[in-house]
Amino acid sequence: IDYLGMVWRNLTAYLPFYLHSFVGILGCLDTPLPIALVVIYGMTLLVVAVLDGKQVAGLSGKAKLLILAMALICVLLIITSQYFIWTLETSPEIGTGQGRYFIPIAPLFLLILHNNRLKDWISPYTLNIFTSGFAVCTLIISLPIIILRYYRI
Repeated sequence: IDYLGMVWRNLTAYLPFYLHSFVGILGCLDTPLPIALVVIYGMTLLVVAVLDGKQVAGLSGKAKLLILAMALICVLLIITSQYFIWTLETSPEIGTGQGRYFIPIAPLFLLILHNNRLKDWISPYTLNIFTSGFAVCTLIISLPIIILRYYRI
């Protein structure tokens, strides 16, 4: 019970950092992207997850609940790994991880948002063009930041 309390305190204290470092802090946590880009990126992930036109067979309410349970267990395991790696035995707090540790389980959370009823709201072609264009814009914005970080003149 005490450990679950530590996990809860870790999530509530560091959730903004986890969300920002999920896509917005590059390198060794020393190259942050603009906050506006990080927020737009997160919103784009959510919108694409909801509007994706592909049929996903068998995602009933029970299936989504099971996926959510698996995702939450994975979050618990990731934070537990940080407990074993970074936390001193006598510390009441779990060391901070990084948002990038949660990238492998992000599709589980995004799959829960998938909605077959909205699949006709936007054409798959339009969604593909939008996501491709967004990826290119994100890379164009990130490139000078990376160049300035690693190749300062």
